[in-house]
Amino acid sequence: MKKRVVFFTLLLLGLIFFACEFNIPKAVEFKGKPTVRFRQEVNVGEKFTSILADEIMKKQDENEMDDMTILTCKNTEIYTDIIHMKLFDEIFEFDNEQPEPPNIPGFDLGEQFDDLVNNPSIILSEDRDIINKFGTPMEIPFSSIGSILEGFEFVGHKIKLYVSGSDIIDKVFIDIKFDTKENGEVVESTNDTYFGKKPNKEESDIEIWKIDGYTETEPPSNGFDIDLPLNGKDLDVYFRVYIPKDEELKFEELKDALIKVEVVVWLPFTFEAKEEEATIGFPDDALFSSTNDLFGRDKPDADSIMIDIIQSLNLEIKFDKNPFKNSTLIITSKGIELENKIKDDNSFPFNVSEDDMKKINSPENWPFTPNFKMKFSQGDILQLPNEFKVTEFIFNANVKYRVDF
Repeated sequence: MKKRVVFFTLLLLGLIFFACEFNIPKAVEFKGKPTVRFRQEVNVGEKFTSILADEIMKKQDENEMDDMTILTCKNTEIYTDIIHMKLFDEIFEFDNEQPEPPNIPGFDLGEQFDDLVNNPSIILSEDRDIINKFGTPMEIPFSSIGSILEGFEFVGHKIKLYVSGSDIIDKVFIDIKFDTKENGEVVESTNDTYFGKKPNKEESDIEIWKIDGYTETEPPSNGFDIDLPLNGKDLDVYFRVYIPKDEELKFEELKDALIKVEVVVWLPFTFEAKEEEATIGFPDDALFSSTNDLFGRDKPDADSIMIDIIQSLNLEIKFDKNPFKNSTLIITSKGIELENKIKDDNSFPFNVSEDDMKKINSPENWPFTPNFKMKFSQGDILQLPNEFKVTEFIFNANVKYRVDF
């Protein structure tokens, strides 16, 4: 009896099944817009500022510039470097019994040297150089920064000249000239504004800065100001220290005379876009690996569950501070370029459309290793804080996935 009931039940289900023309599904499709958030701190500011400072140091090493020191200021809100160059630091030594002309290149009193030894003083018949570096300038290597910051010019910087030493300083004058060079060619030069200047008899505090770091939030107030733009090009410094014609010179003033010439550049990382489209590039690996495919594919035709299910993608990168507001974020990879306008808040949008996902999925565009740069309009100001971090990544994907049976 029990078997008959089971048989009739199965027969009834079969009749219903065929009566409704019900078909067994051959596939199941999943759709949705899931959001994934995760917190992760990445100190992007440190990567930016270190790579810019490293570029200066690398150029310094290439040029064997042992007399340049770069210090990072400790307490400024904007990342700031102090660049110190020792142009000249010598003591003139004489033998009282057998005085001879000092062995200083460019310093020559000619026949008047004997007069100076045998008389209390002399009147110079012509200008006499103590230091003449107009033939061999000293270079401040900014072109390496210009390769990262294209179309920008530093603003808020200060260039200071210091000339200090013994009482001989009261007799000397200074000529100084700066040339801005690009690819070895002079593109801008100071005029004669800085020729025939009396030194201020001041010196920088570089030795103290080396011990304690620069702890102030403003540039040093002493020193002689040099007005010159810094625009990502190399800067050549030419200078001459001399005693002018008709000046009275005493032997005692030259004996053990000390002359020290220094240039200090106060360099906050604040920039103004001087061209219609100025750009700054993110350092490699600042946000994502610069070598591995973002979707985990190890070869062009490799399968990727992310590529298979994601139709489009919206990624939002949150910062604690955002110095790139109102710029345009440009994302490039092999065969792909995406543009997104940066919001007026502390986030970056990284939007990948369905068409862009198809390009990313194409084997010819593998691997997808996004590089980031920001595009600014002429007149925009960019300031790099001493520290700014990524705090959160937010993924919002439009997914569609089909499972075939």
